Amino acid sequence: MADLIQQANQYFEERRHEILSLETTYDRDGFSVSYFATLGKSIFIEVNSEDVETNVVYIDFVFRKDDIFNVFDVPKVGDTVTYESNGQTLVYEVQKPLGEQAYSVDAYNLSITIHTQLLRRETC
Repeated sequence: MADLIQQANQYFEERRHEILSLETTYDRDGFSVSYFATLGKSIFIEVNSEDVETNVVYIDFVFRKDDIFNVFDVPKVGDTVTYESNGQTLVYEVQKPLGEQAYSVDAYNLSITIHTQLLRRETC
């Protein structure tokens, strides 16, 4: 049964990549590579120094795991992901939610979700 579930997950991962992805540029220290990624969103509850809880929204980019790990080791805070939308170039910086990693890998080791926040908007 596990094999059937794994095959279904692989099928849907391929469809996600083909149908729902947009072209992005992943950059670390001036070295850039173009990849296709799917946009997502995560909300983490973070507690500040005064014990006040805040919902912090992260924009997620879901990549094929092998795309990222074949070139970069692991996503690092400060890396950027860029894409164009509605005449603007949007630059997102990889961020680490409080108490979490900057990324997560799915159960079947096929995709990687990288948490980011908007760094800047540029006019194309």
